[in-house]
Amino acid sequence: MNSNSILCAILGAAAIFASCKKEEVYTIKVTPETATVYTDETLPKLAVSSDPATALEGKTIEYVSSAADVITVAPDGTLAFAVKDVEQDQNVTITVTVGKEVATSVITVKAQIGRYEVLSIKGTGLQILDRNVGAKSKDEIGNYYQWGKNEPVAANAETAVNANYSADWSATAAGIVDWTKPENTPCPKGWRIPDGDDMKALDAVLENIALWDWDMCSKQEYLDACDALDSMGLIPTGKFQAGKDGKYLASASYFWSSFVDSEKGTVGMFENNLFPLYSKKATYDMAVPVRCVK
Repeated sequence: MNSNSILCAILGAAAIFASCKKEEVYTIKVTPETATVYTDETLPKLAVSSDPATALEGKTIEYVSSAADVITVAPDGTLAFAVKDVEQDQNVTITVTVGKEVATSVITVKAQIGRYEVLSIKGTGLQILDRNVGAKSKDEIGNYYQWGKNEPVAANAETAVNANYSADWSATAAGIVDWTKPENTPCPKGWRIPDGDDMKALDAVLENIALWDWDMCSKQEYLDACDALDSMGLIPTGKFQAGKDGKYLASASYFWSSFVDSEKGTVGMFENNLFPLYSKKATYDMAVPVRCVK
């Protein structure tokens, strides 16, 4: 072998050795690997790790969502819902790539309606969800909302409002949304907040509970009204009194109506205290639970 051949052999071996030294062997993992989230909950924060732990240093991590119309993923791996709700459960795969290494996280997205059972209010033609928005069970209170604001001002048994509460909230407040449109409300897809006609139909049935005491309805009408009230499955929830003090009043059961009195700047509210009553006297800064119908 001549000197040139020897030199080429040495250089070739050196190149192979250098190439092998650059080939770093590692694996990656993303957590959580699986998660189940309702569309009104917070998506998990993804964490990417490697073995060895230092393998990610100086490397680019790429994220891709298999359904960006449901869940988007930012360049830093932050997940966000692209929809308010879904028609049915969906699996969204977040693929994480570092060099040639790939790992996935599968997020099962559940429709909000999956939390609820559907109740029929006797004598009204209305269906109502078995619990207030935000309640994990039908025995919980759920979230408190001010009219046209989708961020809860309190949750479940909390007796103090949070930073989302505004004592000056009104029909002209910045950020208010039109709750007369179902897609703008906290309700699950396909459901809405009761409107004025719904509430009048409900009141026409339930008013016989009060009229019975005045001998102004038959016993059967009274019993039918009691059945209608029972079928609603309401629980005492209380309300946050309108005004700058934000005082919590523990008595009664409430849910909103989307009826708006434009002249008085008030919204409709169902109240079950001594007697069931549909009232149009609640101001925008009042905070009460939301019960959805259709």
